Amino acid sequence: MQRIWRSGIGWDDVLLERDYAKWVIKIELHVFGDASEHAYAAVAYWRAVRPDGTVHLALVAGKSRVAPNKVMSIPRLELQAALLACRLATNIQKEHGIATERRVLWCDSKTVLRWIRSDPRAYKPFVAHRLAELDERSDRNEWRWVNSADNPADDATRADCDLERWLNGPTFLLRNEDAWPIDNDVVDERVADDEVKGESINVVCTTHTGDVIDVTRFSSWTRLVRTYARVLYFIRRLRKQQQPFGADDVIDAETRLLRASQRRAFSDEMRAAAVARPPEEAVYGRWTSC
Repeated sequence: MQRIWRSGIGWDDVLLERDYAKWVIKIELHVFGDASEHAYAAVAYWRAVRPDGTVHLALVAGKSRVAPNKVMSIPRLELQAALLACRLATNIQKEHGIATERRVLWCDSKTVLRWIRSDPRAYKPFVAHRLAELDERSDRNEWRWVNSADNPADDATRADCDLERWLNGPTFLLRNEDAWPIDNDVVDERVADDEVKGESINVVCTTHTGDVIDVTRFSSWTRLVRTYARVLYFIRRLRKQQQPFGADDVIDAETRLLRASQRRAFSDEMRAAAVARPPEEAVYGRWTSC
């Protein structure tokens, strides 16, 4: 302090690099977000590591918002808190102009962390739009989990807040990083999530109207009927129907062939009859006019 004073530097002048290094060797920005059914909030701290290894925490800024009147699920409110924390971190870095070694964004909702680590396009619009902004403003590796009991942003969402923790920051940040909270749970992407969009499948349905048998390949009606009867009998056997081949198969085949011929010759009339209206140009009308 005496050396800085003797150097004649002004109160508003920038501290020289060699003097600055004697005070701080690393500065980190830590921002916490949390929500309750009544409000959601974010709070930010500088974490400065001095040359002797001691750590100093300083409150930078905090923000809170009242929860909307429209009932909203807790995961959605937690996502709002995460977005508020991310925006706060961006504004702090922009306005303060302090070169930070890194920033850490803390969230106590494992659901929100799962969303952040997923593709935003997989979710419904409310979640997808906010995840898209988080992708623009932050890196997924910046997000970490913190226990609700250690989250200082929780103090701004409740009436009985811990003012000392809010002003001084969480005590675990005073320790080395290996003592910070760790989420050892494996994130299961298959967990049921109401915010996941339902998959839409486009199906194209085509109707095959061609004949099963090419009638032009048969020289007689009898041969055509018996061949078609054998085809129907084969299909019946595939369906585990064990009745032997007989006259009923021939009658069934002939009936099916006659119906197919009628559908082909009177297609317009049959479509008109299905909707209870006369055909535009009836075949029977042409016949009776002759």
